[in-house]
Amino acid sequence: MIDAFEDIFIMDSDHYQDYENKHVENIKDLIELNDHILVKARSKQADINTMLDNASESYNVNIAIASSITAYARILRTQYKNNTNFELFYTDSIFINKPLDDSLISNTELG
Repeated sequence: MIDAFEDIFIMDSDHYQDYENKHVENIKDLIELNDHILVKARSKQADINTMLDNASESYNVNIAIASSITAYARILRTQYKNNTNFELFYTDSIFINKPLDDSLISNTELG
């Protein structure tokens, strides 16, 4: 198995064309963000180096933190799952048939 984590970075739209000309084969995806572009890239050489170095790449990953965030999200989700005011459709997220209260929606905060 290759842990092929892509490099993700944001660059000015003005500089993107130069980057694309040099690295078009490495670009996996991009998202335009006004005057910036979010680029997801992974070079074939990085995959080869990973295989040759016995997968020696290391990542700053903490499973305990990821598990805690997931568990907390599930706890918060129960307020909708167990609420009889909503008709609920879900698997690992929620889709409800009524608008959420404005206090639960923010343009500046995630979660």
